[in-house]
Formats: sequence, structure tokens, C-alpha cells
Amino acid sequence: MAPRTARRCPHCDTAIEPSATFCSHCGNTLPALGATQMLPPTRTSVPRGSPLLWVITIAVLGVVLGLVGVLWSRVASPATVGMITTIPTPLPSTGSPELIPTTTNTPITQNDPSGDWRLKVHVYRNLDQTGQTSEVDSYTQIMIRLFQKGTISTGEYIGASGACSKATIEGTIQNGQIKWVINYIGSCCRDSKMEFEGVIKIDGTIEGNLKPLKVSDNCIVWWADVVGIKE
Repeated sequence: MAPRTARRCPHCDTAIEPSATFCSHCGNTLPALGATQMLPPTRTSVPRGSPLLWVITIAVLGVVLGLVGVLWSRVASPATVGMITTIPTPLPSTGSPELIPTTTNTPITQNDPSGDWRLKVHVYRNLDQTGQTSEVDSYTQIMIRLFQKGTISTGEYIGASGACSKATIEGTIQNGQIKWVINYIGSCCRDSKMEFEGVIKIDGTIEGNLKPLKVSDNCIVWWADVVGIKE
């Protein structure tokens, strides 16, 4: 007995009889014996976790990242959009740096102090010929005339209210700082002397203090606060 030729269904791969005309399993019509069978393509699958799958995934990610980098560099480049990027840079120095003016409390002389001044004098202590002092609280006014040449000051009393009216002034005004000696020359307090130290302020007024240097017979000299206003 000749061996039977094995035959399988081309649709479901079930063993069938060699003479069968349809598959008893899937019901599809079978081609005649000797005819060329068109078998469906076999699907191959890559199992999960396969090294090949990882290689393919990494390669795809590399290509995507590369494309993103190229596109980003084109967008960020000023040449791509026709723009010129300017970076601020310090200019080179061409000389001495400009000095910034600073404020100062040092009084300065803005105008020539030469001229007539009204001195408002607040006397708070007296000194008599015996060397005795006494506290007082009195006011007087003195008119003076100043002559300034460089830093040298000279002047004289030209009037006084409640005080001796004949005296000379000698001293200096330098950088707004005043230092004078007042020498009485008339019959009132002749040869008595007082010293004035003060400043010419930015607003042009004088502020300072008087103190005794010498007191003559039948005379009283003072310690006093002084404010001067130019007439």
C-alpha cells in the first residue's frame, strides 16, 4: 500500500485528507491537488525585551533628537531670521574719569565779603576789668564795613546800638573760615579786644562767636553768638 501523501490546509494549517476539497476545520475551499498553493505570508514578531527592539528604539530616538537639535539651532541663530545681535560692551577710556561732585559741610565763600554787614549779637556772658564774669541775656546790633583782599580782611565799626561804636577789624577769611580781632580805638573801652571766629555759610550769611581777649579800665567785653547779614 502506497503511503498517503500528507496534506495540510493552506488557511488554518490543519491536517486534512489528500482527496478533500474543503477543510473540515475552517471550512475554506481547498485547491485541487497539483495546483500551486498561495500560502498567506507568515507574520514574524519581535518578542518584548528583545535586544533588537532596544536597538531600533534607541536609533529612532537618536534621529528624533538630532532633528530637534538642528531645528533649534536654526531658530536661535540671528542669521536665520536676518537679525543682528548686539552685546553691550564698555567703551574704552579716552582720558581721566569725570569727577562726580560731592556735597560738603565746609562753608564756602561764593561772593566777595567786602561791603557793609549788620551783626546781630546775642550776649550771654560779660567780663569786667576786675576779671569777674556774669551770666546775662542781652542783644545788640553792630554795623561793620569790610574790605577783602585775597584772604586778608580789614574793616571798622560804622555804628552800634548799646555798645562801643569805634573799633577796627583785622584778620582773615579763607575757604569760608573767618578769624578776626576787634580792637576798640575810641574813648569807649579803648584798647579792649575781642576775637571773632566763624564761617560764611553757603547762603551768604555769617555765623560765629565773640570772646574776650583783653579788657581795659571801665569796660565790659562779652562772650556772644553772632549772626551777620550783608546789607
